[in-house]
This record gives sequence, C-alpha cells and structure tokens, in this order.
Amino acid sequence: MRTHGRLFLVFILSANIIASCRVAHDAAGSVAGSQHADEIPEIIFLNYTLYRDRDHGAYRAELTGRIIAGGRLKEPFPVSVPPAEGGLEILVQDHESRVLRRFFLTNPLNQNMEYVTGDGQLAIKEIQLDSAAFSLRFQLEPSARSVVLNRIAGAGVENEHLITTPLN
Repeated sequence: MRTHGRLFLVFILSANIIASCRVAHDAAGSVAGSQHADEIPEIIFLNYTLYRDRDHGAYRAELTGRIIAGGRLKEPFPVSVPPAEGGLEILVQDHESRVLRRFFLTNPLNQNMEYVTGDGQLAIKEIQLDSAAFSLRFQLEPSARSVVLNRIAGAGVENEHLITTPLN
C-alpha cells in the first residue's frame, strides 16, 4: 500500500504541475492575442539641433535622432501657450496634414545665465547661441504621420517653416 500511496501522490503532483503550466501558458497567450500591434501605445523621442546664421538671419533645424518605444506617458501633455517671437511651434499631423496635436517651445537659442556681479549681486544675462540641441517627447498617436517645426515670426507675420519629419 505504501508504494501505491507514493505513486498516487507523485501522479497528483505531476498532474497539478502540468495543469498549472498549461493555465499560465494559456493566460499569457490570451493577453498577447488580445493586444494587436497597433493597440500598443508608443512614445516618440525626437532630437533636433536648431541653427541660426548670424550673417543672414536664417534659421534651420536638423533631425539628429529618433526613437520610438512602447509605453505610455505618465502625465498628460500640458497645454502650452504660444511663446514670444522666435519660439517654436510643433505640429503633429496625420496623412492628410490635419493637426492632431499642437504645442510650443521657447526659443532654445536664447539661454538665460545667472552670474554674480562685481558687487556680489546676482544678475541674469540672456545669451543668444548660434546652435542648440533640444528634444521632443510625446505620446505617438497611431494616425500621426509627420511632425512639423515652425519658428514663430511674430504678430501678423506667417510662421517660418523649419523642418517636416516623417514618422513612418
């Protein structure tokens, strides 16, 4: 009887192990099967360099890197207010050039630097750079096809187009 009891116990344990492996496999398969590739949220990181030609006053932007990764941003994208002249307008567009999202950045070429004056007081000086790197990060919508960067030219003047980055 002892051997039959041990054999029965081994059989029961083996059956439980096999059943639990099958349940775990089925559960993983059903989760993976229920999410299609286009349902997985993606975050995009775009790295640019903005250049200013001091002699001619022309501006240009260059894409220096792009990363698309699966995931969702923890915080919703803040509503941004158009900055003063020289800031950047970023438009995320669909395949028909309809604007899906619009946000703004202050001019990355204008940097504020704090320093101590000769009499020990803190002062701020604005420095105008010839080039500056900056990054954009946002939730990528499935219908997004391009990102447009425009330089804000001022009131009553059309914004200056800098670059259009295709996303596909």
